[in-house]
Amino acid sequence: MHRHGVTSTTIAHSAIAAAALWSGLGLLAAAWLLLGPGRDPELWAGLNLAALLTTALPLATASYLLRFVRWHLLASRIVPGLDLRRSFLAQAVGFGLTVTPGRLGEVAKLYLVEQRTAVPIARSAPVFVVEKLAEGVGFLALAFGAGLVLAASAGLSPGALASGSNWTRLAWVGLALGAAILVTLLTTRNTPLRIRVRLPFRRRAARSAVVRRLLTVARRPIQEFVAGSWRLLGPRLLVQVLLASLAARLCDAMVLYIVAQTLGFALSPIAAAFILGTSGTVGGLSMLPGGLGAVEASMAGLFGAFGAPASLAIGATLLTRALILWLWVALGLALVPTVLAFQQRRQP
Repeated sequence: MHRHGVTSTTIAHSAIAAAALWSGLGLLAAAWLLLGPGRDPELWAGLNLAALLTTALPLATASYLLRFVRWHLLASRIVPGLDLRRSFLAQAVGFGLTVTPGRLGEVAKLYLVEQRTAVPIARSAPVFVVEKLAEGVGFLALAFGAGLVLAASAGLSPGALASGSNWTRLAWVGLALGAAILVTLLTTRNTPLRIRVRLPFRRRAARSAVVRRLLTVARRPIQEFVAGSWRLLGPRLLVQVLLASLAARLCDAMVLYIVAQTLGFALSPIAAAFILGTSGTVGGLSMLPGGLGAVEASMAGLFGAFGAPASLAIGATLLTRALILWLWVALGLALVPTVLAFQQRRQP
């Protein structure tokens, strides 16, 4: 749409550029915290950078690629024929904007897919929903499984766990509810979809021209969203997506474990999985962009709970987040100008 020389594409590209600037500022702030004058010189003096790059970095890369696999599995189901290059660029740019408010990174990658394939955002939007659910399941499974192992190693029996605190009971209820939802999704793929909205104020709303207009405008996007959602309810696809999420988070947990070992703190792999899963769950529940602040606070606090000194807990947290988040934010930001320039050249 053209108006006074400004197109919708120009507006969208400007929004993505502004979001990239925001993410860039966040990246600079993270780099300053990690490398600035506030760091503990004694802690970093003993850091074996070569060992870190040859062990933790490959695992962080594997985690990033597994998250791309998860995205591509979902996106290609809604956009048949979506090639790997376009899919990767959309995912990379979206991840580069992941720390922006309002989930702009998710909207950006759906917009890029729409521009390249003509599949409307409303139809591909369920990919975002399923991705976030799978992400949450991955973190919860990691935290809960590692927590059970830690509890067992501390001498707590299953009976003691079942009759334990309210937090333990709540965890069991959450696990049962999650399992019930998963079973429902896996068994309703071939059930005919029947949606009929019944609202007490439907008749009154029908008398309002404004409401009727809004319902008319929203009807098509809702239909697209439902159609896209229905394509993602295959049992095999959901299992693949969940496994990719869990595998990615296991890689992240090993990154955290290696970082702790490299900094001289003896942390077991199970404890690392518990810290990663719990802090990731807290970050997701916080609804903050990228879980910023919530993940760092909970991760550093859990390091402290396992006996790490404050300076080491903060350093390990910042270094872990640099490897599993900020490195890939930087990659996405580096690709933004190229992707936007290519999109601009394709416009008539």
